[in-house]
Amino acid sequence: MGVGTINNRSEVSPSHVTSRLRRCEQILISLFTTATYALDDAMLIAVVDGYVDCVRHLAASGVSVNKQRDEDKYTALLLAAARADVDMMLALLELGADPALTLDGGNTALHVIALEGHDEAVAPVVATGKCAVDVVNDNGASPLVLAAERGHAATVKALLDAGAAVEHRTKGSK
Repeated sequence: MGVGTINNRSEVSPSHVTSRLRRCEQILISLFTTATYALDDAMLIAVVDGYVDCVRHLAASGVSVNKQRDEDKYTALLLAAARADVDMMLALLELGADPALTLDGGNTALHVIALEGHDEAVAPVVATGKCAVDVVNDNGASPLVLAAERGHAATVKALLDAGAAVEHRTKGSK
């Protein structure tokens, strides 16, 4: 479960909801009162902090879920994948996040999922139809190769179930 996820109904209380809304409000206020931030930064901060509700409000207000940071090309979805926040990833996909956008080096969200071993996130990303299961990065590595190299057996299985090619070769392999 992600940081911004309620695991069961017993965790839901008026004080819990109020504190979550206050944090979302604090993020927005700090961004509007500091000239160095933009609304795109609010989206990324909300993702890093695990505030799914804030991400939904920002997206509903027109903030892009697909804006890439200049310095490293991370998007909200790529950050959520790197943080192992599957609930955030699913919310971002529902909001139209593009899993085919790449980091420097050509890694897509599916590559990051494979590297981190998040088998439960494979099917929703592939289901968008925007990111081929056998997409390769700049080194010629597919998500399946990366998951196998890291020993993530459940992720390998999820990628195979999604139709990944077993006979893929990376650059320089024989």
